Amino acid sequence: MKNKSFVFLLLLSLAGFFDSAYLTILHYKNVIPPCAIAKGCETVLTSRFSVFFGIPIALIGSLFFLALIFLLLL
Repeated sequence: MKNKSFVFLLLLSLAGFFDSAYLTILHYKNVIPPCAIAKGCETVLTSRFSVFFGIPIALIGSLFFLALIFLLLL
């Protein structure tokens, strides 16, 4: 049986993956996200700091979380 810390890390990794994948999709579709809590979240997605050598930071995050999920499931 898996221990609680494993399940906790797996759930956090899945949440991080889905969040960063959602932001990656928004980046490539050029969609402004619905900001119900605060204004200005489109500034974060469209600033010059949102890409690193032409690759969206959210895509790098998606790949990181995908690798983390893979390593957790080994």
